[in-house]
Amino acid sequence: MKLTSVLLTAPLLVAPLAAHATPAMAPVPVAVQPVVQLEAPATIPVTGTVHSRHELQVTAGIDGRIAEVAEPGSLVRRGEPLVRIDTTAHELRRAELQAQAERARAQLRFLDAQLARQSGLASTRAISANDLDQTRSQRDMAASDLRIAEVRLLQVADDIARATVRAEFDGIVTQRLHRVGEDVGRGTVVAEVIDAASLEVRVPTPLQHSGRVGVGDLLRVRGHGRDLQARVRSVVPATDPRRQSFELRLDLPPGGGDRPWAIGELVSVELPVLAATGALAVPEDALVLRQDGAFVFRVDEDGTVDRIAVELGDSHDGSIAVVASGLQPGDRVVVRGGETLGEGQAVTIL
Repeated sequence: MKLTSVLLTAPLLVAPLAAHATPAMAPVPVAVQPVVQLEAPATIPVTGTVHSRHELQVTAGIDGRIAEVAEPGSLVRRGEPLVRIDTTAHELRRAELQAQAERARAQLRFLDAQLARQSGLASTRAISANDLDQTRSQRDMAASDLRIAEVRLLQVADDIARATVRAEFDGIVTQRLHRVGEDVGRGTVVAEVIDAASLEVRVPTPLQHSGRVGVGDLLRVRGHGRDLQARVRSVVPATDPRRQSFELRLDLPPGGGDRPWAIGELVSVELPVLAATGALAVPEDALVLRQDGAFVFRVDEDGTVDRIAVELGDSHDGSIAVVASGLQPGDRVVVRGGETLGEGQAVTIL
């Protein structure tokens, strides 16, 4: 009786176990999205500012009173005067030095002649060697005085030339800080000039985008009805520690359509943030990150999944560029429900 009871109850024990195992093998419901191939690099807009490539602070070349200064807004050509300092005091100093030089020159001529006479008398012992040496020394000192006077004349001439500051390029006077009649010191900023024809866009770029754009690249620039391509002329590597950014400088073509570019104008620059054309991209939700790397689950035609390892690239707007030998454009990858999946497991697509 006991053996019969055990045999009769055995099927009852096995049946619940089998019923419990069946749901574990059922297909797992998942959501999928396709793998896409990028047709163009993804971009983000970054704000830049229009600047002149040539900006000049016009400073006084010498101490003195301002005799002439260009008006703000005036157009100047290269070589035209911007600021002129009164040179009356320097002209008087030059006249004084010219007189000193002429005096030294006359003294030198006299001592040259005297030295020649005494040299002839020295052979007859009519003059002592000491007197001859003294005359030669006086002659050399007179020659030195003449050279000093000539150097000072050159210095005064340089100061007079610096009194007139000329334009280094064709430009526009944007600001006048001092007026005619004011006394200024050497190096004082008197006016400012910009070159409105040679313009550039300076773009503070987030540091995480370094390496995605380089010298020579063409970037899209938009602003106030304009839409054009500008070439990157330089990448300034210095990083702003507060903003964590570096600077791009783009050359703007001359003109600007119906309205010329304005210095200080804000524009939008499209900065590439994803890989170039032809790269594969998957939704970020498709990534499964483990200690052994990153991978995605691809759903095959038979309803099972393959675990495919991927190398991650740039990300933007919910997508991330990947490099994987087993993926093709159009493949379906799991974006929901893949947390517990394993290789070859059956799934059902929601």
